[in-house]
Amino acid sequence: MTIGKRFLKLFFAALAFVCLPVLAGPAGPAARAAAPLFGSQSIQDGARLLQQPERARLTKALEAVELKHNIGIGIVTVQSLGAVTPDAYAGQLLKSRYNKGGKGNIVLVLDMQKRDWYIGTDEKMRAMISDKAGIKALGGRFTKSLSKGNYAEAFTAFVNGTDELTSYYEKEGKAYDPAGRFSILALVTGAVLAAAGALGVRSWLRGTMSNVAPSVSAARYIEEGSFHLVVSDDQYLYTDRTERPLPQKSESSESGGGGGKF
Repeated sequence: MTIGKRFLKLFFAALAFVCLPVLAGPAGPAARAAAPLFGSQSIQDGARLLQQPERARLTKALEAVELKHNIGIGIVTVQSLGAVTPDAYAGQLLKSRYNKGGKGNIVLVLDMQKRDWYIGTDEKMRAMISDKAGIKALGGRFTKSLSKGNYAEAFTAFVNGTDELTSYYEKEGKAYDPAGRFSILALVTGAVLAAAGALGVRSWLRGTMSNVAPSVSAARYIEEGSFHLVVSDDQYLYTDRTERPLPQKSESSESGGGGGKF
């Protein structure tokens, strides 16, 4: 009887081991897609700028944007980068750590000693958030908060801005660029310039209709044949020579981005 009971216990234990994973649900691609891309690794606050409640709220908002667009977002703060430049550091992070976003990855780096901020983007994200207009628009959302020391507010603005610019690309099929949008100010400016040009042409035409007008050349006031040049001499002084090196062709970088001070 003792051997029989042990056999039954082993049998039911093995059955539970086989059935529990099935009852718990699949762990395939669909289940993995519902998990954050980086989890707690999304925010690396080496400079200790965030309190725990702020970090928790920011992580929740960040992960929601990651899942919404299938992108990776990183926020990294350090006390000092030393001799390493922010763009080089961001590029290293995109290659080694923040590279799991299916449609692109973006990372914000803060160097507290030099008061530098830099946004790095990989090749896919660079197509959605351009180096000039996109980074400028994104940086403009949080630099004031950084300068005031409102770091949680600044990081939240960065995440929300990334969400909006990525949504713009998904809707319009191109990166955000205010230069390509219709501007009422540009229309008014063009109309004013056109009116000023028309008035200038009108004044010129009226001036050409008169047969009496002041001469712009002093030669018109000299009687022909009354002036004789006695001595003519040309003296060479010096030559100013300027040399400029030709720009060297550099290999195009897959990563992009931009930054500034705060």
